[in-house]
Amino acid sequence: MSSYYEPRHLVTIAIIGAGHRGRTYADYAFDNPALAKVVAVAEPSKHRRAATSTIPVDMQFRSWLDMMVGGLPYPVRRAHGHVLRCSPYNRAIKAVIDSGALGEIINIQHIEPVGNEHFAHSYVRDSWHKEATSSFALMAKCCHDIDILSFYLSGLRPAKAQLFGSLGHFKNSRKPAAASAAVSCLDCAHESSCIWSAEEWATLALPRAYTQ
Repeated sequence: MSSYYEPRHLVTIAIIGAGHRGRTYADYAFDNPALAKVVAVAEPSKHRRAATSTIPVDMQFRSWLDMMVGGLPYPVRRAHGHVLRCSPYNRAIKAVIDSGALGEIINIQHIEPVGNEHFAHSYVRDSWHKEATSSFALMAKCCHDIDILSFYLSGLRPAKAQLFGSLGHFKNSRKPAAASAAVSCLDCAHESSCIWSAEEWATLALPRAYTQ
């Protein structure tokens, strides 16, 4: 951590959502106890809450609402882990914009490329596959991009924003004939030759002995 972002005192953290990012920040705090301390976690998954075993049981909650109702023994300041603005690359862009070398910023065209495997396994079949039970795609995938644009422009309010997309591939009309009525990769006759196989994706990181 650079001195630019060095905290002036110990920072206490309550994690809402102990997913990969939440656990990464928790691990950083555990490895740097003089800088940060995780004091509470809100997470609906029992095994993910258990992964933060250094947090007292009475400070482990099923939801953010339970956490707030249960009460935190610390003043609460909400914060989001928008890490893009901390990277050397984006800070360099910010410095160029602030220097005036580009003149007045009239338009920004920003692209967030979502990898094909990431999209298929996270936004088609995983936690964020349905807006009604998670969040709309702009918030689920691009909240960091919204933040970095705000960072670039020092909080200036945009006059207009446009975003677009469509469901062009993962729909019933594009389903392989061999898949028939299957609704799961585990029950699908096309699975062994399908580039979107969830079974193959899930076993990629496992030792070969476990997949034979």
